[in-house]
Amino acid sequence: MDGKGFSPRHKGVTMEQQLKAGTVAIGEIGGGMTLGGGGQEYHFIPIAVKEATGKTIEPHQARKLKEAVLGRFADPADFDAKATAMTLHEIGLDKDLTVERAKEIIVNTVMPCLGPALKGFEEAALEAKKHNMHAIFHNAPQSMRMMLKTAEIGGELIIAGHSNHSNFFAEEAITQARELRKRGAVIDVATLDAWGAKRLGVDPELFYEFYVQGLVDLVSTDFAGGYFDPVIVGVEQAYRAKAASLPTIVATATYNVAKTFPGLADERGLIAREKIADLVVTDPVYISKVDRVFIGGKMVVENGKRC
Repeated sequence: MDGKGFSPRHKGVTMEQQLKAGTVAIGEIGGGMTLGGGGQEYHFIPIAVKEATGKTIEPHQARKLKEAVLGRFADPADFDAKATAMTLHEIGLDKDLTVERAKEIIVNTVMPCLGPALKGFEEAALEAKKHNMHAIFHNAPQSMRMMLKTAEIGGELIIAGHSNHSNFFAEEAITQARELRKRGAVIDVATLDAWGAKRLGVDPELFYEFYVQGLVDLVSTDFAGGYFDPVIVGVEQAYRAKAASLPTIVATATYNVAKTFPGLADERGLIAREKIADLVVTDPVYISKVDRVFIGGKMVVENGKRC
């Protein structure tokens, strides 16, 4: 996240060059690493704590420690010494770290990249508008205010990624999505690891509620530390929860995606004449159980196995 892996060749690439090469979207702008979110909780904070103490902490423990030090909006002014001390005791680090040392670790891990990451929101929104191309942004508590400003700049070109982010309170996430919609933004929800690994504390009920409220344009996975549930699992779970009609839910993973990103899936995303016949046939109830797959009209998977 500090850019140390970039060579002069990488740094020399321009937006115009990427567009000519066939780029279909800009983003993701911001992330759990740069904005003090999930990437900090499952990766960078545990690394910093282990370097300091030799002990390993889980993502939910890192989140609790981070929020005790920085609050929910990644602001050092929200430091709570009492909550930090209680959290250190709760996760078994009170003998290894003082409150001040814990604060130092969290601040030094989370804060250096936060300002530049938020600055990138406005820059990317202006680029999206300039090139008339959709841009995907990290929508979470730490970027809430900047997301609203970004949507005011780019309108329907702005995609609010993983709007059901686990750092949101449920009502807060829904309200944020409605406000972004008013400004024209496209709302994405993510499966994250809600049904499988369940490491990040993702609330499946919030995922369903977005569908119930008619607030879902797109569904994605997000990275979720590599433990993400496939999109088709999210489709199945939302349908079984009766969050919306099956055609509505399926469209968020197919037609809406093709419509939002021209050039990504030309002539796909809809079962219709003159469309390319890339089709998936699933169990009618357990939708993630794939029976057949057709590519260009040719069956390549039958009974769940390659032909």
